[in-house]
Amino acid sequence: VIMFFVVAGLGRFGQGLFVAPAAAGAVVIAAILVGQRLTYTRARTPGIAGIERRQVGDYLPARLATTAAALVLVLAAVAAWTTLVATPDESGLARAFTHSCTTQVWDQQAYHEQVQVHVSTPYPGGYYTAGMAIGVLAVLALAWVGLVATTRRPRNGADLELVRVDDALRRQTVEGIVAALGLVAATTLAGLSYAAAVP
Repeated sequence: VIMFFVVAGLGRFGQGLFVAPAAAGAVVIAAILVGQRLTYTRARTPGIAGIERRQVGDYLPARLATTAAALVLVLAAVAAWTTLVATPDESGLARAFTHSCTTQVWDQQAYHEQVQVHVSTPYPGGYYTAGMAIGVLAVLALAWVGLVATTRRPRNGADLELVRVDDALRRQTVEGIVAALGLVAATTLAGLSYAAAVP
């Protein structure tokens, strides 16, 4: 929460608000990984590890992973659309939405078409979505590193009770990482959609 508000205050014209969810999500994922690493370090026996083949998919919660992936894809589509339709504002930054409106005007003799151009700002164009994209990609990379590290860390596979408890810990860690990624995507998407809808 602290990271969200610190980053939200950075940048010109509210640019930090679009990066804040990713920064907060990165802190959550890092905290999960540190906690998991500390738990694992205390519980392991140095020099003893089982030979096993584990993959990320073995621990992924299917419904949560599908939801998070769908949110990331929708976020990418909305961000691409707002970036493409944005126009430069008076500062030359891609943070405006321009649209024209044609109306019929009566001048005492006949109707004439009159075109009015409206510019709304701020609008989430490239000025905002560039930083947002970098933040979300960084969270995706951190999440992937966390998922792989959680899956591949060694354990004593000979002790069946340890394997059962360790698998539960891995599933819990993976669920936390995927949930944090989904929260980043959902929060960013909500902010982006609101910022695009208002203008």
